[in-house]
Amino acid sequence: MRTLTTLHSFDSADGANPESALIHATDGYLYGTTTARGANHDGTVYKFTPQGALTVLHSFDSTDGAAPTAPLIQATDGNFYGATSTGGANGDGTVFQMKSDGAIATLHSFDGTDGAQPFGGLVQATDGSFYGTTYYGGTQSYGAIYKLSIGLGPFCESRAPFRHGGNRRYNLGNRSEGRDKRRL
Repeated sequence: MRTLTTLHSFDSADGANPESALIHATDGYLYGTTTARGANHDGTVYKFTPQGALTVLHSFDSTDGAAPTAPLIQATDGNFYGATSTGGANGDGTVFQMKSDGAIATLHSFDGTDGAQPFGGLVQATDGSFYGTTYYGGTQSYGAIYKLSIGLGPFCESRAPFRHGGNRRYNLGNRSEGRDKRRL
């Protein structure tokens, strides 16, 4: 038998229009964003328990970004990273870092020439850098692919082979082991 249970209904004060996917973080909470409403009407970041207890961690105020449509990621440093599709210093969106207590730091404000409206999510590559795309902007105004390095080191390394041909890659990140704890 299939059962669907509504865990939370947004009421505008805690946000509206949750467009992005949820992530299950290492602390056991589920994290997500809303693209609208909240205290400043520019979207929110929230966490909730699998039982449905929701806590708003941050309400965007346009200066730090607005309308986060992309899902969050949890990087190897344990912090959360995401993008807002509008707002920031130039109104073209931002890339931000969020601590688990909800403190936001703007890492980059797009200005149109380097891209605008980053609707897609970030990925952290094995070199430690973040990569993403923008919907508009760039030199031709058709969008851009960007790389943002903030000093996080690589989380993969190659090791010399031992009596067999080829190199092996070892994931050094904090969420890199499978169920049986074998290194990938």
